[in-house]
Amino acid sequence: MSFLCMAELKKLAELKCPKCGQDMEVWGREDYGFWPEGILELTMNCKKCGYRGFDVFPLRLGEPSKLEIRVEDLDDLKIRVAKASPGLVKIPELGVEIKPGPASEGYISNIEGVLEVIRDSLKHPPLTPPLEGGE
Repeated sequence: MSFLCMAELKKLAELKCPKCGQDMEVWGREDYGFWPEGILELTMNCKKCGYRGFDVFPLRLGEPSKLEIRVEDLDDLKIRVAKASPGLVKIPELGVEIKPGPASEGYISNIEGVLEVIRDSLKHPPLTPPLEGGE
């Protein structure tokens, strides 16, 4: 996934860290090279606990966008994609649907990077909490 060079960013705000509750910095930049209407790329960093977050938002609000890409050769794996935190990713050919959750983050990547994340999550699935009552 893509993280931004801090030299390109402007400090936008301070928020409470979702992990430790201390103040953390939020940095961002506008990018018009990726999406015609522009996107806001945000990165968050807590100096106390090391939490890092990244998200992407459209600069112009409107109806959700839908991007369909058919990968037909290796060069198609280099196509850049962006997903905002509430975005949904579907790859019907692989039977994959990634739904956003409360801790969902946005990203900028390419098709290959998205497929690598899916592959890695299948190798190391998240731990499921035990059911209450031992069921």
